[in-house]
Amino acid sequence: MNNEPINKRPDEMEERIICAARELFMERGFVETSMGDIAARVGVNRPAINYYFRTKERLFQAVLGSIVQTVVPKVIATVLHRDLPLEERLKRVVDIYCGLFQTHPTLPFFMLREINRDFSLIVRTVDSLGLTPNLIALRRSIEQEMEEGQLRKLPVGVVVMTFASLMISPFAARPLLQHAFLEPDEDLTDFLKAWKPNVVSQLRHLLSPER
Repeated sequence: MNNEPINKRPDEMEERIICAARELFMERGFVETSMGDIAARVGVNRPAINYYFRTKERLFQAVLGSIVQTVVPKVIATVLHRDLPLEERLKRVVDIYCGLFQTHPTLPFFMLREINRDFSLIVRTVDSLGLTPNLIALRRSIEQEMEEGQLRKLPVGVVVMTFASLMISPFAARPLLQHAFLEPDEDLTDFLKAWKPNVVSQLRHLLSPER
């Protein structure tokens, strides 16, 4: 292993550590990944990792934060943009998550595993990023639209779980899709072109107020 000195710009080294940790956490999970594994993936010694991240939990928070910060603010801004028609907002949110999951196909499994392993760590990470007030505002905005008759009155949990199920299922069932339903010259990207309008249609039907 090349024990590279940490004489690079701190932000560059931190980014390398976070990227390596993200890969390993998604491949193996938090518990099965050691700080030594991450150091080996980066190509530095263990003290170099400890210099930037004293504990694996802090590194996990940095990894989760790097993912959340690329998505959640965009989603919140889109949902709160009430001047946009419902269908357009849904399309944009679906595009955001499809882009994220295509970049990180194992992310849904990673998140589900960690939610069940230690949800309090995820809550602490979201709090540390200052996103909790925004998430509360997001929920209140949805509930307000329901009260005003712009959206059908439903438990917000039903909306979130329906969306999550529709978004995650193609990635969770990828081997089945490729074996049984995709043509030899097709891949998941081709399937998603047809799947995304289906997601938008189902969510629009779910949320459109009853007339």
